[in-house]
Amino acid sequence: MFARSATPVVLLMLMLTSLCAWAKDDAEVPRKDPKEAARREGEDEPDDDVTRARRLFREGAALAGEGLWAQALARYERADALSPHASIAYNIGVCERALGHGTRARRAFERALKRDTEAEEPALAESTRTTIDAYRRELEGLMATLTVTLVPASATMTIDGRPLTRRGTRWVAGLAPPGPATTRKGKRRVIEVDPGLHVIVVKSPGFEDVVLRETLAPGADEKRDLTLARLPGELQISADRKGAAVSVDGVDVGLAPVSLRRPAGAYHVEVRKAGFEPYLADVRLKPASEVALEAVLAAEEVGLHERWWFWTSIGAALAGAAVVTYFVVRPEPTQPPLDGGGLGWTVRLP
Repeated sequence: MFARSATPVVLLMLMLTSLCAWAKDDAEVPRKDPKEAARREGEDEPDDDVTRARRLFREGAALAGEGLWAQALARYERADALSPHASIAYNIGVCERALGHGTRARRAFERALKRDTEAEEPALAESTRTTIDAYRRELEGLMATLTVTLVPASATMTIDGRPLTRRGTRWVAGLAPPGPATTRKGKRRVIEVDPGLHVIVVKSPGFEDVVLRETLAPGADEKRDLTLARLPGELQISADRKGAAVSVDGVDVGLAPVSLRRPAGAYHVEVRKAGFEPYLADVRLKPASEVALEAVLAAEEVGLHERWWFWTSIGAALAGAAVVTYFVVRPEPTQPPLDGGGLGWTVRLP
């Protein structure tokens, strides 16, 4: 989408200018079978990094001339790794722009200008520098801005499978190689990104991942608020006795063993079974963590007052005590008056 303002012929002419500036001893640019042409031209050349870089550069120019931007980019990147040069960086930027990689094209153009400034002899023609300035202005106008507010602030973010790169006060998408995101603290993040469709992935330990598909228009300024949901923890409770009842925070949850998923937090666990001492525990469950409890139930200690023979002996003792008390405290019996019969005679005995 970035290549509409310049025809392939113009781009090719600019790249050929760079090619001649960097590889003045090359008579022509191969058009057919770049590898074979480069091999024939380099049969008598020394096999060093600079020579290999020039060979790759020529192959890249030939592929770009045919509109094979991805293949040309691969050649230029290999050449740049062998022998960095302002002209190579410029041609990398041209390929990235043609492929719609605006952030990477801008970086390549900036690198080309920096190398050209630092070189003992400038390698870029003035027309090339003018073209770079025009491309940079174009890319700045096309770039979209995405402002994301994250909760938690420690969450990491990738866009299209690449971590973000810091550029001044902003972040830039698409510059870093593919890979996992590194921890970036900051609740609010302003991100420069190429227009088009992007896949955004936000992660944080203990929280559910958020995956978004966003299509950003050229020059768009979008805002998103993303709050990640905490993952529940798992609480596993078992007991060494069958039929033990389990309760969590006073609510019966079944017979052991039980497995529960609960939000992060503190919980009071009780495991009970008749004839055994209750098992009590306080646990703290972390997000996406697992806590396993094994309740060991000890036989209940029966007190002296709970044993049958204790109450039997107590009953007998109480009964005996009552009899003794009766005989001790009963009053002396009185003798009834004598009955003398019909004659009224009575006999008093000593």
